[in-house]
Amino acid sequence: MQAQESERTARRGVLGAYASELLPAILGGEWTVCHHGASPIWQPHKGRGFGDYARSFPGPLIDHTHAFRRAGMRGPLTWRNAALTSEPYDAFAREAGGVPASAAEHARHLRAEHGLGSWLHPDLSAWFRDWTSLVVIASALRPEDAARFGFTALA
Repeated sequence: MQAQESERTARRGVLGAYASELLPAILGGEWTVCHHGASPIWQPHKGRGFGDYARSFPGPLIDHTHAFRRAGMRGPLTWRNAALTSEPYDAFAREAGGVPASAAEHARHLRAEHGLGSWLHPDLSAWFRDWTSLVVIASALRPEDAARFGFTALA
């Protein structure tokens, strides 16, 4: 029981670091974590931002997700005021040193259908190190900027 609580505390700390350090560095501004249950990201909200995209999200880039909101923003989450982190398995082929075709195709779909950028870092996931990668998905992510922050642009 104590080990589980320690693990939850560590994960909250990592999410806090994503909100206070990582997202401000790559997207600018201040960010807050949308705690589990507080995010409408997977709920259907016709014509209201994130929910519209939920049907097309399943794929190799989406697992262990967390939504983040720009600090001070009100109203429903939309891609103008939110970002998504995901910590999927197999989004980076460690042995081959590259991105599998299925993950790249999913990223291209998110860019073409929704205007979303997807960046990957194989070593920043806190879910299961060496098994999962960190993927950041947001409308403001541009492929040409990824390398400057140590990420690989997926699309």
